[in-house]
Amino acid sequence: MLRELISRDMKKLAGAVYHVRGTTYFEQGLVKLIDENDSDIIACVAGTYDYEVRLWQEDDELMYECSCPVGQDGDFCKHCVATGLALLAKRAGKKQHSAMDDIRNYLETLEVDALMGIITHACKHDKRLRERLLLVARGRGNSKSAVKAWKDALNRATVTRGFIDYHEMHSFAAGIQEIIDGLGDWVSGGRAAQAIDLAEYAASKVEKLIGECDDSNGELGDLLDSIGQIHLAACRVARPDPEALAGRLLRHELGDELNTFTDAAARYADVLGEKGLAEYRRLAELEWKKIQPLSPGSSQSGRWDGNRYRITRIMETLAKQSGNVEELVAVKSRDLSLAWHFLEIAEIYRDAKNGEMAFEWAQRGLTAFPVKTDSRLRDFLIEEYLRRGAGEKATHLAWMQFKENPHLDNYIKLNDVTTKLDNWPTWRDKALAYLRNKIARAFAERGKFRFGGVEAPDQSPLVEILLWEKNVEAAWQEAQSGTCHEKLWIKLAELRAKEYPQDAITVYRRQIARLVQQTNNHSYGEAIELLKKIKPLMIRVSGASSVSDYLAELRVIFKVKRNFMKMLDQLR
Repeated sequence: MLRELISRDMKKLAGAVYHVRGTTYFEQGLVKLIDENDSDIIACVAGTYDYEVRLWQEDDELMYECSCPVGQDGDFCKHCVATGLALLAKRAGKKQHSAMDDIRNYLETLEVDALMGIITHACKHDKRLRERLLLVARGRGNSKSAVKAWKDALNRATVTRGFIDYHEMHSFAAGIQEIIDGLGDWVSGGRAAQAIDLAEYAASKVEKLIGECDDSNGELGDLLDSIGQIHLAACRVARPDPEALAGRLLRHELGDELNTFTDAAARYADVLGEKGLAEYRRLAELEWKKIQPLSPGSSQSGRWDGNRYRITRIMETLAKQSGNVEELVAVKSRDLSLAWHFLEIAEIYRDAKNGEMAFEWAQRGLTAFPVKTDSRLRDFLIEEYLRRGAGEKATHLAWMQFKENPHLDNYIKLNDVTTKLDNWPTWRDKALAYLRNKIARAFAERGKFRFGGVEAPDQSPLVEILLWEKNVEAAWQEAQSGTCHEKLWIKLAELRAKEYPQDAITVYRRQIARLVQQTNNHSYGEAIELLKKIKPLMIRVSGASSVSDYLAELRVIFKVKRNFMKMLDQLR
């Protein structure tokens, strides 16, 4: 039920700031219901302008949209919060009489001519309604006129007349989506063959929009997904010549920028059949012969060639379909310019239960890339060496990995290997000594290039390791001897709050000041969360008056931060 999803997810989706503002809008009675049912609600929320909100349920997920600028950015805005709270405030099971109910009741009383007058008038002012009805009207004739009408509609929908910015993109893409949705009706309406051609036409039109719009939210990808689904459905109904279809699909896979027809051999296998797949493979192999092998040390520039990437993916798909391991390895072996590619081949053999070949390829990768190699390749070999009783080699690789990147993840890996070999204490001392020395050297190097003194050494990697070992006191001392990342300071404060509340208060105060100085609502929200943590600690140490004094101090220091002041007013 929509009501349960709103209760469960709304606060998390909105965040503290929007939830507070949305609550205010709801309490001020600014929400007007337009329509509702068990899985969908539409409302108008008054604000700087009137904004339309829709909340609905898809499977077990709360979906939302709002016409305000924040909503158009994809955020769960204050208007969405106000709408959700309005629904929750209603008694469950009682459907409120809505504006749409009044409209439906009125329309049922009208004669056809009057209804037509209302619709035609609406079409003059609503471009999307006009386009939708015009497409249906002009598509009622013969196939030729219907195809022309659909292309004309798509052409109008995809005209940009200048760059489409982020805020305009949602509405622009929605207009195109309506035209594409109309094509879906052709598949079941006796025009599947024409739908194939038009889907390919639509894909080319949408791809040409790259560079003409801000697609940060991926609307173009969503449009192309819809087009691809319609194309496949149309092919399953119309059953075009399989060999001709194979050529068309391969041309699209190799030439299209946004991968609308990617993995065609697998996705269209039932349509292509044996004959079509054979033609597809023949054409793909002709392209594959043009691809030059890349060996370790080869220039990386050739790897990023778009055609190389696409034909490689095609050949991998064909090899996987055949089930031939050696064919897949041969495809992967065409590019050995990265250590990761050796590991991919090793994993192929491992999954095929050929452990010796897997081990051989992993060793070949390490030989080709002995220094600063892919950590996943080392992890694979460490596991193999331990399994084969070669503990010294496993330890050497784990130590090399830690030396190259002395951070927590690699410390844990070293711990795992050497604990299994019963010599962790020795390697722990060695690892911590190495890390302390590295931190000191990095601090000294920075000092050479800083005028007027240097900041304290960054103890973050060491603090993180000691916290993982649950040695909170040692981690605190290391942080005090230098500095560490802000999130680690907060973690230390949380861990020391019970026994050393004053230490936690000192950290929290410093972090609250830092966050508010960043001057953005997200940071203000984080500061408010820390204030909730500091209040009981201050009461424990100095009494309730210390909290009042501190809040008053914040109001004086940050009085120009109006949004932060509003959040302080809401603090309980």
